[in-house]
Order: sequence, then C-alpha cells, then structure tokens
Amino acid sequence: MLVTLMTDASHCPTTGAGGFGFWCVSNRGKLMGGKPLFGKVLDAYSAEAKGVANSIVIAFRSGIIQQGDKVIIQLDNIAVVAGINGKQRKIRKDIKEVLVFINNFKIENNITIECRHVKGHSKNTDNRYTANKHCDKRAKEQMKLARVELSK
Repeated sequence: MLVTLMTDASHCPTTGAGGFGFWCVSNRGKLMGGKPLFGKVLDAYSAEAKGVANSIVIAFRSGIIQQGDKVIIQLDNIAVVAGINGKQRKIRKDIKEVLVFINNFKIENNITIECRHVKGHSKNTDNRYTANKHCDKRAKEQMKLARVELSK
C-alpha cells in the first residue's frame, strides 16, 4: 500500500531542545502527532533526521504503515532527503547513525522508502504545503515542551 508521511522538526540553538511533528495517511487511516526529541539536539539537521526516524516508528506501531508498504516521506530539509535517498556523499557521524537506523527499520519491516523535498514556509496552499505547515506548527510546540524539560 502507498503511505504518505510528512515530517518537520524544530530546533532551539540556545538550549539544544528539539521537537518534531508528523502527518501520516494511507487507505488505513490518518495519524497526526509529534513529540519532543530526547536530550540535547545538535542542530536542525539532526532534529529533522531524528524526527523522520521517530515518525516512521510511531506510524508503523499505529498500523498506518505496515510490512510491504511503500512510504513516501516528504520534508523540508534537502540534506536529510538526500541522505535517506542515498544520494549524499559526506554524512556526519551522528546523522549516519540515524540513517542506518532508518535503513535497518526499512529492511526489517519490508518497507520501501522514497523521500521527497517540500519547500518549507511556502505561501502555496496545495495539500502538501498545508500538511508541512501543520507539521511545522506541531514541531515548534514539541520543541517548546523539550525546552521546558531541558531547563529542569
């Protein structure tokens, strides 16, 4: 089955807090959500990669993504898109670990993944841009929760 997964992440450079938001849809239903990222996050690149990994796992556990599915992941970070698609040559060690996790998860669960770029913060009102805006809003909310948690 074809599944669309939109993700976005937010990162606070002052505190290292990060959060992600996602929207996933297939013929099995829809799922929206997000969570704060655990611990300090190095930068937006790391937050975006971790947001994708977490979103895939959540959507799989919910049953929206299942074994044998083709998952189209759309996000606004070109470097993460290239990394997931295997088209990036030099990858930082921390990002490589996340990409290895995504690849192993894909293999273990017989999932095909194709990643596409969607321009973030666009004034376009097509569905994919509207979904990206939703994910962006959710990611910021979750990053703020992570910021509070890190300040304790």
